Amino acid sequence: MIVDFPEWLIGAHPEARIEMASGGKRQSEMHGSSMNGGHRALCLNHTPVRDAAERFLTAMAARFRGRAALLGYDI
Repeated sequence: MIVDFPEWLIGAHPEARIEMASGGKRQSEMHGSSMNGGHRALCLNHTPVRDAAERFLTAMAARFRGRAALLGYDI
């Protein structure tokens, strides 16, 4: 979630889309071979986006903590 954002989050916070050097805003990149919609589409400095990322990572850590099959998680 830190690099790729779900489509629903991009839709919920279009104001948080990253602004490119050209002045344009990043768009959803969702397509047939993509599980999500936004590779580097949203800015983590935007409070609702950062809060959603925190909730997601906290839930992931709680869900998979102590699993022998999980060596680590790259965040």
